[in-house]
Amino acid sequence: MKVFFTLLLSLKLLMSSPIVYAGPLTDKFSVCLLSKTTNEDKQTFAKWMFAAISNNDSVKSLSNITKEHGEQLNQSVANLFTDLVTNRCKDEARDSIKYEMGVATLEGSFNVLEKVAIQSIMSDPNVGIYMSGLLDHLSIQKLNPVFSRPPLQNTLKPNRPG
Repeated sequence: MKVFFTLLLSLKLLMSSPIVYAGPLTDKFSVCLLSKTTNEDKQTFAKWMFAAISNNDSVKSLSNITKEHGEQLNQSVANLFTDLVTNRCKDEARDSIKYEMGVATLEGSFNVLEKVAIQSIMSDPNVGIYMSGLLDHLSIQKLNPVFSRPPLQNTLKPNRPG
């Protein structure tokens, strides 16, 4: 039972902690996760992350994910997590846990999968088209002075005493 709660805590840390431990066995587990997950797995993981983020009060009104759909995503990712750790990457997970800081090493490896899932969302052409709409609303006149370079003649003076 203690191991179960530790795994649940690791899943919580997966989404909330910026600290990542990356030893060689954790790196090997990360490589296994990436090579043994399908595009469908990565999409499922990305949907789950989106659903989790959509529960934040500041963005909740932008999403229509029902409680039932959220539970389906939780179940799908729980199944994926279990399969990756106990089947597809069993040896890598076991070695990573046994020799590198215990269950906490799962966080580092799953952070890699999280980043790949986010990249898959962000690389979609429709996302790029939407994000480029920001350019229509930027004030180039106000931004130009910030991005222009100062004259080099004043910045390259030698630092010699009088």
